[in-house]
Amino acid sequence: MDFNKLISKYKENIGEIKDSEELLKIEKYNPWTSENVEDLYSKFLDALENDYRDFSWLNIEEGLFELESNQYKNLHYGIPNHVQGNIDIATLFLCLVNPNIALEDKKSNMGVYSYFKKAKDINSEDSSLNILGETEEDLKKYIKNHIVNIGKESSILYQELKKIKNTCSKEDAYYLSHYFAHICFNYLEKKQIPMQKFISNLNDKEWGKLKDMSKLIVNLEAFPFRSKNPGFTKSKKSSFANHIVSSNTKVGMLSARIIIWRIVKYLEKKDKEEGKGEVKPIFIFRRFNTAWLPSIRNVLLLDLKFNKNECDELIKKFHQEFFLTIREQEYDRQSGFIGKYICKNNDKLTDKEFEKIFNETLCKK
Repeated sequence: MDFNKLISKYKENIGEIKDSEELLKIEKYNPWTSENVEDLYSKFLDALENDYRDFSWLNIEEGLFELESNQYKNLHYGIPNHVQGNIDIATLFLCLVNPNIALEDKKSNMGVYSYFKKAKDINSEDSSLNILGETEEDLKKYIKNHIVNIGKESSILYQELKKIKNTCSKEDAYYLSHYFAHICFNYLEKKQIPMQKFISNLNDKEWGKLKDMSKLIVNLEAFPFRSKNPGFTKSKKSSFANHIVSSNTKVGMLSARIIIWRIVKYLEKKDKEEGKGEVKPIFIFRRFNTAWLPSIRNVLLLDLKFNKNECDELIKKFHQEFFLTIREQEYDRQSGFIGKYICKNNDKLTDKEFEKIFNETLCKK
C-alpha cells in the first residue's frame, strides 16, 4: 500500500483540515475544547477553595471513571498535560507516556486544597504543583495552557531553555538532560560533556540557535493524567493505563489523531510546488508497543476505516518513514536518560544516522 491511500481515506472519512487549530476544534476528537475546559475549571476552582474530595479531571469525558480503579489523587487532582508545541510547524515530536509528578502515587482521603498544600510544602520545581496563591485569572490561563498549548513558543524544551538561561542550573534541565542532550550536542557540533558544563559554556549565539531549534519540537503524551508510575501491566488484570490507551475515548486517541493528521499534512504538501523543501516530521516514541500502538491502530481502524491488514501494513511503513523509538518497539521499562539509544525498525541508529536524521529534521543548515 502506498501513502496515497492514506491521504484519500483521510479526506473521505475526516475531510480537509488546514491547520491544528481547526483539528483541535473538532469536539468529537478533542476532549479539551474551550467549553469543556471552562466547565471543569470552574469545578476545580470550587473544589480548591472548599477542599472538596470529589473532584476529578477524569470528568473531562464520560466513561473514563469506568476505566479507573486505584483512586490515586495524582490521577484525579494533578493538572493534566497533553499537547505542548506548535504542531503546524514542528518537525520533531517527542511522544511520551503520561506526565510525571513529584508526589508519590498514594490512595488518600485528602481534598483538593490539602493536596496542593502538601505539594507546595515539598518545594517541587513542577509549576503545576505550585498553584496556591495565584489569582483566578492567572490560574485559569495557566491550566488551559498546561493541558494543551500549540503556540509558537509553547515547546517544553523552549520554555525550559528560557528558564535555564537565567538560572544556569542543570537542576532546571529535566527535558534537556533526559531527552534532548545528544540532539543539542549534535546540533551545536559539540562533544558530549556534563550537562552543567554544557549549560555554563553556551554563548548568546548558541542559546539563540537552541531556542530557534526548540520551537520545532512538540511533546505529546499518550494520555494526559499525572502519575509517578503509569502502571502498565502485562497481567490479565489490566491497569487504567492499559485501558485508556486502548480505548476509543477522545482522551485516549487525541495524540494519535494529531500524529496521523501531521503525517497526512506532510504527504499532501511535499509533492506540490509550494511544498518543495518541506521537512519530513519525525516521531520518537517511548514504550511504543505498550503505550502508543493501540491508539494509533484505533485511529486507522475507527476513524479512517482501514481493515486490520491494511492497518498493520501502514504502521510498518510509518516505522520505515516517520517513526523512531526509544530503545526497541517492545521495550517496556521506564528509562531515565535516553542518550543516543534511538532505534529505527528496532535497529539502533549509528552515530552517522543519528546526526543525519536530526540535522535534516531540525533544519540545520
